[in-house]
Amino acid sequence: MTDNDRIIHIEGVHNIRDLGGLTGLDGRRIKKNLLIRSSRLVLIQEDGLEFLKSINLSTIIDMRTTYEATKRPDPELEGVTYHRIGVLSEEPNEMGATYSMLARSKNEDEALVNVLISGFDMSHVYMDFVEQPFAIQGMGQALKLIAAQPEGEAILFHCNGGKDRTGTFTVFLLTILGVDKDTIMDDFEMTNEYFADEIERMKNVARSMTDDQKVIDGMQDIAGVSRANMDKAMESIIAKYGSVMDYIRNVLGVTDEEINEIRRKYLEEI
Repeated sequence: MTDNDRIIHIEGVHNIRDLGGLTGLDGRRIKKNLLIRSSRLVLIQEDGLEFLKSINLSTIIDMRTTYEATKRPDPELEGVTYHRIGVLSEEPNEMGATYSMLARSKNEDEALVNVLISGFDMSHVYMDFVEQPFAIQGMGQALKLIAAQPEGEAILFHCNGGKDRTGTFTVFLLTILGVDKDTIMDDFEMTNEYFADEIERMKNVARSMTDDQKVIDGMQDIAGVSRANMDKAMESIIAKYGSVMDYIRNVLGVTDEEINEIRRKYLEEI
C-alpha cells in the first residue's frame, strides 16, 4: 500500500488520512478505516459526512483550545461522541498563548509572519508538546480513549490544521502500534504535501512584509511541518526516559493493558 492509498479526499477537510495499511508490530498491518487523523471539520460537506458514516465513526477527539473549537465548531453527528481534549494550555504566558493570539487575530497571515519576526521557533512548540503537564495530560487521555474505543468502530482525531498537535499525537499512537521510526516520520511529513500550496503562499506573504530570509524560510515550519523539529522532541524523550515507549508508559500514563488493547483492536491478525 502506498501513502496515496491512505489519503482521504473530502471537500472542506484538509490533511485527512487513514493510518490503516501501515505496517506495525510483528509485521501486522494497521486495520483500515478505524484510525483517522484530520484537520478541523467545520467545513465538511455532505460527501464527507457520508464517508464518516460509512466507516462506522463513533468517536471524535478534538485537540484544539476552547476558543478554536468555539470559533470553528465540529458538526454534530448522530451516533458520534465528541471529546474535546486540549493539549495546549489556555493560560497566559504558556505555550497556548501564541496559538490563542493567532486564532484571535483579524489577519492570521500577517500575525504568523509577525510571530516569526519576533523570534518564534516551532521547535519549542514540539518540545512543549512532550514536556508541558497540560499537553502530557491531554495526550495520555486521548490514547486511553483510543484503547477504550469499542471494537470495530472508527475514531477520528484532529486539531486545527491536523499537523502539529495531531502529528505529535500520531507519533505516539504509531509507536504503540509498532510502526518503525522512519515510517512514522514519513507519515508526519505527508502534511507538507497537503499544504504545499499554502506553504508557498505564506512564504509570499512573508516576502511582502520582510526581506529576512530566515523568516521567509521559517514559513515551511509554521505553515507546514519540520521533520527536524519532531526529531528533536523525540530525541529529548529518549535522552530523558530511555525510549518513546517508556515515555508513553511512565509519563503519559498509558498502562500495558491499554497498550495491548490498542494493538489488539487496531492491528490485523497474523
